[in-house]
Amino acid sequence: MTAGYKGSCRMFDQVDVRNATRGLGLYTLAALLFGWRTFVFIGLIAHGGWLTEVALLDLGMLVLGLAGCVGLMRDRPWGFIPFYAMAIVATGFFSLALLPFIPVLLPLSWDQVAIELSNLALVAVAVWLHWATARSAGR
Repeated sequence: MTAGYKGSCRMFDQVDVRNATRGLGLYTLAALLFGWRTFVFIGLIAHGGWLTEVALLDLGMLVLGLAGCVGLMRDRPWGFIPFYAMAIVATGFFSLALLPFIPVLLPLSWDQVAIELSNLALVAVAVWLHWATARSAGR
């Protein structure tokens, strides 16, 4: 224990949580734009126009991403919930990197591991921002 330690982490107290949340919303929009090929409704095109499970997941991920983007950019606490769901769908079903430059930088053998770890890190940042937003609002 160091002198002056009061039981809380003061390292992040100077971070502007509101602008960081809006930045996460803008980043979510950028990730959706970089992953635009995923939203061409692959399942719809591949199966002759029938609405398949892949197309529904695709559409669901797009709706979740846009809802999260709107909620985060408007600094609403509900914006984190669609972001979490979008991160799960992007990682689990599509292996889509929320940090679009990660697959380009690493060799193909490390691609899947890097995508999962980078998405997990981004979700950890979102959880921290969610906690900090609730703490600053006094909830």
